[in-house]
Amino acid sequence: MDAAIEPKLPQELERLIFEAAARLSPVHAPSLMLVAWRVKFWVEPFLYRVIYHTSRDQPERHGFPIIPLQVLTKLFVDIDPGCKPSNEHRAICEKVQYVYIDDADCDTVPPSLLERIAFSCPNIADIFFQSPSFSEIGSTTSLSLTALSSLRNLTHLTANTSAHIFLHAPADFTHPLFRNITHLSLNDFPALQNATQAYSSLSSIPNLTHIAFKSFILVFAIFPSLAVAPTQIVCFVVFVPASFAATGRLSAPFDDDRLVAIVEDGLALGRDWCYSVCGTKRGGYWADAEAFIARRRNGKIPNSRWVISKLDRARLGSESP
Repeated sequence: MDAAIEPKLPQELERLIFEAAARLSPVHAPSLMLVAWRVKFWVEPFLYRVIYHTSRDQPERHGFPIIPLQVLTKLFVDIDPGCKPSNEHRAICEKVQYVYIDDADCDTVPPSLLERIAFSCPNIADIFFQSPSFSEIGSTTSLSLTALSSLRNLTHLTANTSAHIFLHAPADFTHPLFRNITHLSLNDFPALQNATQAYSSLSSIPNLTHIAFKSFILVFAIFPSLAVAPTQIVCFVVFVPASFAATGRLSAPFDDDRLVAIVEDGLALGRDWCYSVCGTKRGGYWADAEAFIARRRNGKIPNSRWVISKLDRARLGSESP
């Protein structure tokens, strides 16, 4: 009788396992590639799927290496327009799906960087962009909009639209850039007298299902019209600082079970972005908001509660709705 044959997983299942491992822990992707040629073929795209740059101290970035600004500038900005990119450069750019740029230093990110990344990487689905210095530049606005509008797969956008994308109010959310956006997080802090007019076209985003605000001014200015607009929004999130929530006097400004407040610290948005990209059980603030809303509708949370604390978020990450 033949010796017992060593059991083998079906290759489709094997691939799913290795891809999940690379997604959950990108830092280990190079080691996984050494297992076999077929594994290298499966896992190598995970080396390039995320462009991650921050000038902040961001300890919880889920293994994503911080790409130095000078490297990004060399790859995307300091390129001779007449020089055709190599096949290898194009192949790598086509694997990029997620872009995270958080410029806390305010004056280091070249204004053309996001634009050049968008032109070079056609498969981007999620952009987190935070750079206060962009409020001071205006010459590249139309080019940046053209570049971002070319991203057919872009569904998630976190940005200060008044400073980074539309430098002149009112912002035009009917722009083709927003045609496929489903999740929009606005880091804007507008003046109260301008907010209603400046954001009046938000309800025109055709596929928007989730929207988040960092400013209560935006909630008061936008929510009444957005809540009754013929949209498919299932979740409204407003971020509040822990010091504000700790007063215990934070009541919901509107009676709508889709509206929740999330207590955040200075690093929460970046940390949540990493969670969502990796597909972990801690899926970020969108997943927590959905779970909280579901539990409230199921009677597991009082209807009067609308603030999601840090403790709530820890529980939501380990429980089903």
